[in-house]
Amino acid sequence: MNSTHAVESPAHMRRTDRSAGVTSTRGSQLAPTGIRPYAIVETIVGMGLVLVCCFLIRPDDALLLRTGFPWIWLPALLFALRYGALIGVVAGLSVAAAWWIFYGTQPSVLFPTAFFAGGFTFVLLAGHFCDIWLARTRQLKATSQHLRDNLASLTNNHYLLKLSHEQLERDALGQPMTLRRALESVQDIPVNTQDPGAGLSPMLNLLAQCCRLNQAGVFLVSQGVPQTHCVAAMGTPFELDSTDPLVMTCLHSRTLAHVGDTDARQGQHLVCAPLMTSSGAMTALVVVRQMPFLALNADNLQLMQMILTYYADGIEQTAFVQPVLDHVPSCPRDFALQLARLGCLQKQAGVVSSLVGLVFSSRQQADIVVNQLTSWHRALDHLWIHEHNGQTVAILLLALTEQEGVDGYIVRLRQAIEALPGAGNVDLTQGITLRRAAVNAALPDYGLSHLLSGSHDHA
Repeated sequence: MNSTHAVESPAHMRRTDRSAGVTSTRGSQLAPTGIRPYAIVETIVGMGLVLVCCFLIRPDDALLLRTGFPWIWLPALLFALRYGALIGVVAGLSVAAAWWIFYGTQPSVLFPTAFFAGGFTFVLLAGHFCDIWLARTRQLKATSQHLRDNLASLTNNHYLLKLSHEQLERDALGQPMTLRRALESVQDIPVNTQDPGAGLSPMLNLLAQCCRLNQAGVFLVSQGVPQTHCVAAMGTPFELDSTDPLVMTCLHSRTLAHVGDTDARQGQHLVCAPLMTSSGAMTALVVVRQMPFLALNADNLQLMQMILTYYADGIEQTAFVQPVLDHVPSCPRDFALQLARLGCLQKQAGVVSSLVGLVFSSRQQADIVVNQLTSWHRALDHLWIHEHNGQTVAILLLALTEQEGVDGYIVRLRQAIEALPGAGNVDLTQGITLRRAAVNAALPDYGLSHLLSGSHDHA
């Protein structure tokens, strides 16, 4: 029985993000989110054109000093609102230079101190307003990107769950391996971040076993162009024809293409699938030339694409989590991945996240509190129960939470612990130690080992 709930595929989400990006790009042309490299040239040229127009309209009063309103500061104000205080100062200096050119040679004309003081004041105020909101916009964009990455990961997991559920509901006739066992086997493939092609041969062998491939090859992709020779092969090795309609369809759509596609029926391949991560990076192509006719079905092709995406994500994630696992080998991979992502977010955009640890004096005490912690923490937060030096430590990763938020969380946590009913002779108000640490991108493990052995406060 097929599921009645439609699940949006990761490829469809990427296409939606690209279409939404077109609108944001058009908006950034009018209100850019940062100072462009040619902003100073644009400001000088723009102010020069304005001053020339004013001179042509009023040759005897090029700066419009006698109009009753300082109109000449209006374009300077617009440049300050567009690019910030620094560019606003450049625009103001252009006005000052124009005064020197038009009025400086006239001994009877005094320098209008109040005119320039007032003009520079409101230009700097507007520029400061622009600088503040540009910084806030950059932080919001970085935060939004982090949430989008989490959503993409959640969508992949949901899509995987849907496929797994449908796989159990069907008759697995001729299926040599279940989806669960296939993904567990993918995790056992050694990953070398320095040489991503090192694990392609065992991955292809696993793919051939799961999807019943007779002849297939893996071809590395560099800057969107696939290599002609295969780095791993099942059956007789063969060279890739990059002009094959199936290969061109796969590279253009960045999704799995098969011989059933309308534009790819005249080629010599049956299936062409990209080895692509959730972030959209394509590293290789898996091209199938021979497979049983009954294996060329939608379910088998979905299984192939899911295994390839799972393997590619493993390579991408290893580069993030390996420094954490090197310092804290017992850290779960999912927890280390989220910690590394938040560390990169803090390094790139200055968005702060925090770590909070609870050290329990007894196992009974830990069991009672941890059961409540599982339901307390937010969806963005992550919980890890760790046995360290004979003690049970509950570690919470508080995403996008600064020091003030941590203080509030600790206060609520203490109140909630005090309100919990004890279990027999277990005292929940004594013996619990609180530890805290900020996610620090300057450290290889982002501050996790500091939390396990760092300073603490008693609850």
